[in-house]
Amino acid sequence: METAGARQRSESWQRLTRRRPEWWALALCAIAWVLLSAEAITRPPGSGWSHPHHHGAAGPVDVAAPLSAWRSGAVHWSLMVVAMMLPLVVTAIRATSRRSLWSRRNRAIGGFLVGYLSPWLVLGLAASAIAAAIGLEDRRGLPALAAVGFGVAAAWQVTPVKRRAVWSCHRTAPLAPEGWRADRDCIRYGWDIGKRCLVSCWAMMLACVLAGHNLPTMACVGVLGAVERYTARPRRLAITGVLTGLALLYAALGLFRT
Repeated sequence: METAGARQRSESWQRLTRRRPEWWALALCAIAWVLLSAEAITRPPGSGWSHPHHHGAAGPVDVAAPLSAWRSGAVHWSLMVVAMMLPLVVTAIRATSRRSLWSRRNRAIGGFLVGYLSPWLVLGLAASAIAAAIGLEDRRGLPALAAVGFGVAAAWQVTPVKRRAVWSCHRTAPLAPEGWRADRDCIRYGWDIGKRCLVSCWAMMLACVLAGHNLPTMACVGVLGAVERYTARPRRLAITGVLTGLALLYAALGLFRT
């Protein structure tokens, strides 16, 4: 028999999920941050995201190393996108849920996320392939590359294309109430928002990759993205200044290591 306390907890949980239908998307974000943090803690000093190459060995290990590097890079790119980008689309997730039938709200959110993450996955697979081909997992070259990456991100920040992309991330779209058309509309809406976010944030995300998925750097960039997305008048010059500061910081680290 259900106790009064259990019933009260169940009702409280139902009220929370009604008010915050995006809760499980944010839970995925938190899990991604935990996995990234755990990997950073257990990573051997001086190593990259991939298993180290055995340059002295010949045969299958050398052949498999680039594939292993590509796979590892793609996995960590996906975790980074989930950790950093899902908090930026909370309003779109909430809108998707509230404009869908209550009985299919979680299905609608799932369709939106599939569509939203797909453009990021395409970029991540391509970027990971290039990184694996040139041996970018070797951390000795990352500070200088990260400096260039954040310099590009700072320059991209002040372009008209960037500003239009940020504005367009707040757009909505009509959603069919039920059936396969509802699934199609949710996925298409997520894809549309994902493309716009990709145009807006691609430079900052690639710079984080070049920085070796450094957790403080990723957290800093995540905060910049949230400020840009959720403030009425984003301080673009301030955000550009922070990105420029990160570029100078990594340039100094590169000079210190040489």
